[in-house]
Amino acid sequence: MQIPPKQPTMATPVLAGDIAQRFNLKVEQIIAAKVIETRIALQTVAVELAGHTVQLKTPPGFRPLSGDTLQLQVQQLQPTLEFRVLPPNTASAPAVTLTLAVAGAKPASITLPSVPTPTSQAQIPPNARLPAQVVEVSSRGITLQLLATSEGGQRSAAAPPLLTLDSRQLQWPDHLAAKALKPGAAVELQPIDTAGGKAQFSIRVVEPASTHHDIIDALKTLLPIQDTPKTLLHHISLVLPQMTQAPNVAETLTFLARSILQTLPQATDLTHPQGLQTAIRDSGLFMESKLAALLHGGLPMLHDDVKVKLCKLEQLLLTQTMNPSPAQSATQDLLNELLHETRAALAGLVLDQLNSLPKDDASRQVWTLELPFWRGGEVDSVHIEIEIEIERETGERADAAGKRWAVNLTLTPPSLATIHCTISCYDGSINTRFWSQSADTVSRIDRHLDHLKQQFEAQGLKAGFMDAHQGQSTSAQNPLKPPFKLLNEKA
Repeated sequence: MQIPPKQPTMATPVLAGDIAQRFNLKVEQIIAAKVIETRIALQTVAVELAGHTVQLKTPPGFRPLSGDTLQLQVQQLQPTLEFRVLPPNTASAPAVTLTLAVAGAKPASITLPSVPTPTSQAQIPPNARLPAQVVEVSSRGITLQLLATSEGGQRSAAAPPLLTLDSRQLQWPDHLAAKALKPGAAVELQPIDTAGGKAQFSIRVVEPASTHHDIIDALKTLLPIQDTPKTLLHHISLVLPQMTQAPNVAETLTFLARSILQTLPQATDLTHPQGLQTAIRDSGLFMESKLAALLHGGLPMLHDDVKVKLCKLEQLLLTQTMNPSPAQSATQDLLNELLHETRAALAGLVLDQLNSLPKDDASRQVWTLELPFWRGGEVDSVHIEIEIEIERETGERADAAGKRWAVNLTLTPPSLATIHCTISCYDGSINTRFWSQSADTVSRIDRHLDHLKQQFEAQGLKAGFMDAHQGQSTSAQNPLKPPFKLLNEKA
């Protein structure tokens, strides 16, 4: 399918002054802003102001929960729009300013309540342990976000307060601890001396907690709604002309949908090493590792990453469907269905990421992913599992001389039944096995095995055994298990 490119008419950025004028804001005015969604990876938060959705760029450490209602007090309107988040019970607590940027706009500032420096042993007992997260580290000291909990041990839904300490207020267990303090690091404070002008604290870096329960919760949420990206992409290809002609659908949304289809690889691209490598790199499986590379000065290719595009698509669809106009009713069902399918595709992608996590006791590393592609004018996909042996003694991948790996492929070519294929490397030989439930498909594969062997040898590969079987593959008989058990069999 050839989709002609179209240059978008980008919406005019929402400037801080435009927001103040649109919402008729005045200094000292207090307004309620409901948190719609927080995206930690992208450092953005969507809030609802006076019935309108506003995207904010957030600094590290500011993580309000979806559904929270923030009480914002306007501090100034120009040159930047500045708010203060009022504490839950009082509007008189001192505040520390954090900078938030309206998406595509000049910076806007928002202030969060801070905690007054403790001045007595009665206020904070010497044996108290205060969990916190590092927000900023500078030569003057550190800014921490206190992670206050309620009496039942649950995190408070209120905006966590900030505490700024200079270096003279901190005692380190060793001289190396300070080097571990980076934005986002978890720490624990313990008061040592709260008498006098400034409280003294000991501080230690807290090792990251096990993500076992977080992963189980994610699996329970994602498994029921997951779907392959093929379903979403096929639907986009069908409704894109209708979206383009609809006057009330944002052009940024139709441009992104068109871009997603245009960057899908062709079937022929996946038959070349560079094309296959690019498709796997941009599959979305490695998005978070690309973001981590940015922190170390890397320049990863993010603009074509499937997960990045799906996250953007979800956000645009959410914004478009949140406050529909009466004239938009004709396209509302279409957009809601696309939003549902986008979330299902993201759920499937995240499940692939969870299933690709390293296992502590495993002798192999497995990556699993779904690669959509164009076959003629139709969207198709291939399911891929890549396995590589891990040296038990060192915990590292086997070296090039003795490495053993396998690739499991599942696809349904035109006019053939579904095929499962395992290509493995052992002692320098490439072994290939095919399975299919269809006797005719197996027979056709068997007749072309000699041709496949010739292709391997033409590439300088040593062909090992090759065969085709009717029935289920070994990978289908032993499907990839979730990283953790979801059911307690002894309950």
